[in-house]
Amino acid sequence: MTLKQTAKISRVIAMTAMLAMACVGAIGLTAVISSHDAMAAAKTYKSKGSLENTRHVLEKCRLKAVEVVDGVTMCVYRSQTGRRVTLTNDDPSAGCQKQFQCKR
Repeated sequence: MTLKQTAKISRVIAMTAMLAMACVGAIGLTAVISSHDAMAAAKTYKSKGSLENTRHVLEKCRLKAVEVVDGVTMCVYRSQTGRRVTLTNDDPSAGCQKQFQCKR
C-alpha cells in the first residue's frame, strides 16, 4: 500500500467518523428537544354548568294557568324540566307574561 492510498483511506475514515458523530449529535439534540414539556400556554376550559355561564343556569318557564283568589292573581308556570313555578301579584287586573327565564 502506498502512502497516497493510506492517506486517502485515513481521510475517508475521518470523514465517516465526523459524519457519524454529526448524526449522533443531531439525534441526541432531537431527543432532548422532543422530551421536554410543551412550552406554549394552555387553554383553560370552563364547566358548562358553572354560574358564570347563564345559558345553562336559566331555563324557560311558560305560563300554564292563571288563578285569581281573593284579589290576588296567581300565575302558574311550568319550567322546561317540569318544575312548577308560581308567581303572585296583589293587583287582580295585572296580567301574566307568557314566558320568562327562570332558574333551574
